[in-house]
Amino acid sequence: MSATVHADRVSGPSLSVDEALLSRSVARAFTTAMIALAAVMVAGAVVLGALGASQSGIALKGVSAGGVPLGGMTRAEASAAVSAAWSTYAHQPFTLQGPDTAHKTTPAELGLTLDLQATLDRAMAVGHSGSPWVNSQARARGLLRGVSLPLMLDLDTIAAGKVLTEIAPSIVRPSLDASLTVSSGAPVGISPDEPGIAIDSAGTLAEIVNVASMLESAAVPVSVQVLPAAITAADLAPARVAADAALATPLVIQAADQTWHLPAADLARLLRGRADGTLTVDRPAVVEMVRSIASAIDQPLADASVVVGDNGRLIAVPGGTGNVIDVNASADAIERAVRDASGAVALAYTTASPMIPNAVATAAAERGNALLDAGLALRWEGGGASLDREDLLRALTISVDPASAEPFTFGLDENAIRDTLAGIAGEIDQPMVNARFRLVDGQIAVAVPSKVGRMLDVDAGAQQVVAGFGAGQPVTIDVAIQQPVWSDADAALIDLGGDILGEGGTFYGESSEPRRQNVELAALKESGWLVPPGEEFSYAENIGNVDVDAGFVTGFGITEQNGQFATSPVVGGGICQVSTTIFQAAFWAGLPIVERYQHPYFLQSYSGPPTGLPGLDAMVNIDPNWTLDMKFRNTTGDWIAVIVVADGQNLWAKIVGVDPGWNVEVTDPVISDRLTPDSEMVYVDSPELPEGQEMVVEHAADGFKVSLTRTVLNANGEIIDAVTLESEFSPSLNRTLRGTGAPQA
Repeated sequence: MSATVHADRVSGPSLSVDEALLSRSVARAFTTAMIALAAVMVAGAVVLGALGASQSGIALKGVSAGGVPLGGMTRAEASAAVSAAWSTYAHQPFTLQGPDTAHKTTPAELGLTLDLQATLDRAMAVGHSGSPWVNSQARARGLLRGVSLPLMLDLDTIAAGKVLTEIAPSIVRPSLDASLTVSSGAPVGISPDEPGIAIDSAGTLAEIVNVASMLESAAVPVSVQVLPAAITAADLAPARVAADAALATPLVIQAADQTWHLPAADLARLLRGRADGTLTVDRPAVVEMVRSIASAIDQPLADASVVVGDNGRLIAVPGGTGNVIDVNASADAIERAVRDASGAVALAYTTASPMIPNAVATAAAERGNALLDAGLALRWEGGGASLDREDLLRALTISVDPASAEPFTFGLDENAIRDTLAGIAGEIDQPMVNARFRLVDGQIAVAVPSKVGRMLDVDAGAQQVVAGFGAGQPVTIDVAIQQPVWSDADAALIDLGGDILGEGGTFYGESSEPRRQNVELAALKESGWLVPPGEEFSYAENIGNVDVDAGFVTGFGITEQNGQFATSPVVGGGICQVSTTIFQAAFWAGLPIVERYQHPYFLQSYSGPPTGLPGLDAMVNIDPNWTLDMKFRNTTGDWIAVIVVADGQNLWAKIVGVDPGWNVEVTDPVISDRLTPDSEMVYVDSPELPEGQEMVVEHAADGFKVSLTRTVLNANGEIIDAVTLESEFSPSLNRTLRGTGAPQA
């Protein structure tokens, strides 16, 4: 923010003539003389006018701006002279003189800037801008005494104010009010008031502009104002008398049947006098004192409540009457007591009684304990259970409504009940089991009895328990019942028909005794199972666990280690021949293959006549999770049975059922991308064989890709299924196991 300040310091002659003192004769002579003088003056004016006309555009003789002579200069010359003078002056030390100290600054720091054009306009106008008479007077003054003009300056009041703010701490002081004084054993006294000092910013800035406009170096006195005290010693004379009366007796404070005595010495520290002569107190100090008293008196209002005790029983917690000190009203009362010198004051406070009495909480606790002790009976179709006290206590909720006739409501948390029901669902839930049938001695028998399934609806059950709690009646919860599709009674209704839909056969006569045992045991476990219409046959489901407990022994099978496949000893080695033979029977029967995996390299024994072809093998694994299974689906519309027979030399599998009239067409295998193996014998250490024993477990054979297509047509010649089997076999090696185990006894 800036302000333009113009300062005029122009002086000239002033004449006065008292014609009343002149006599008539003298008057005539004076008149004659004046006529002559006028003629001279007119002549002079004519001369000065002619001189002024000849100096148009030139500063009048005798004109200066800020003390810088400009007479006879052109505007450009005057501009250069004034600018140079101000540029030097603006950065020279400038003194602001306070009452006790001097402060150095510069005109530039004060925010003063030169308005050069306004300064030049004013200087160049002298003797050139008025009437001929005015101009001639100005020229005469310039010639006789000169015309001194101030510079035209702009003042940045923000910058100047900042400088004054910086020097204010050494100049300004606040006024000091008179106050009451109390000394032990002495009458109340009065400390005198002291006036304060403030800077007169407007006056100081005006003087700064006056000095700077003339480029003067004189110190500028800082203008100050005297600030009288708001409370003088004379004002407090009546308050001193009142203070003496107030201190004559200790102040007694009472609240809620308790009493506090405030000695005169402590009371004295609270007394204050006003400008109107009345006595008052230090309000913040009194408020703090009342708050300290309130900390001993205040007692929050508390309704009686019901909680769970340490022993798990519900107990009533007594409520309490509420006391609350009104701090501001009590401070007002203390102030009046001091002013009136009454010597006693009662603090203002309120008392409130609880909305829930202790007796109500006690009765509610007894009612809640009775609910918990009774437990809660649960009923569902086909069974039941109960939630005991601990179950209910874990889920208990206590809702409180002081305005209600019965403030306490006992309920159950739905999430907690849901967790409890989930915990007992194992006792309730029972998966549905369809009856499974198997051919035993040519007769259909129930191999796996059917079971009705049931499943607890935990979410709905939790809602039902929460809703029924407290009614004093058993709660019926929802349990979904699922009837089996196939029951035990269906065994008498099944008609297999006796048609052979497909057959598979492989040779195992040259197998080792352990492998032979595994093949024949697997065949026994897989044979005779019936598959309902539309359902799947699962090799893994029928064989169960392949381990020693199930009767399997260590034979030779394909295993994987670090991504590499090799033939090695394994419990159940050889069972893939059974899965392959059943797969071939299902393949030739035209049944859809749901899951099938090829072996990593080609096994000739699985691909010979009468049913084998390259690419018609099915590998399974023997881990408990059965990640590799062999499955097919019964789409004949009737029941079928899988029959597997091992005769010591050959393994036979056939699918028996009602002939659907299908025609199964299979293309010749298409073999490509043959890879010749390395014929060198590879020896592999085997801890399963005794030390010193060797056994050839693989023979080198080509790797290749093979594909064949099966098409199934119905009795009308319509295609009902078409599938292309693609297999990719890696080359097998000449591999011999070299025993590293314990020697045979």
